[in-house]
Amino acid sequence: DRIVAHPPYVPVYRPNLIFDSGGQDGEQIVRRIIEGLPPYLRPGGRFYALTMGSDRDHTFENRLRQWLGPAESDFEVAFVNRRTRTPREWAAESVISNKGAVTDIADWRVFFESLHVKALVYGLVMIQRHAEKRPVFTVRRQIGPRTGPAEHAWLFDWETAVVSHDLTWIMG
Repeated sequence: DRIVAHPPYVPVYRPNLIFDSGGQDGEQIVRRIIEGLPPYLRPGGRFYALTMGSDRDHTFENRLRQWLGPAESDFEVAFVNRRTRTPREWAAESVISNKGAVTDIADWRVFFESLHVKALVYGLVMIQRHAEKRPVFTVRRQIGPRTGPAEHAWLFDWETAVVSHDLTWIMG
């Protein structure tokens, strides 16, 4: 009914520990978790993960949907963004905080460009398997100053209602 993960998600240019990162692009572990959800998450069940991902040729939330594979039409996907950084900002912060070599900044830039990374986004991933056949949604919302668990639950309820009703319901 509920699956919660807080996987390693930090991109690491030169990994030296098995558990310290999500791989060079930071998404390797979270991707494997998402790809593995369809057999385990029950109808009406929800998945939550606090993680970082990247907007590339597709937004992070749309890539999450793709990772669900052939069962993607059974799931709603929401990403609540807490922070966005450019690849350049992230590389500089990473090098400074990890006392890395200044030359790593240029190497990071080349690496992110090779993946077409436009932004690195950090926030809450919520994926729900719907209980009945209906249209699905994929959304990104920005965290507010008082966003908490109740607002996350409300987001899913609202987005579900929007895709489940016609425009007259919304206007009412």
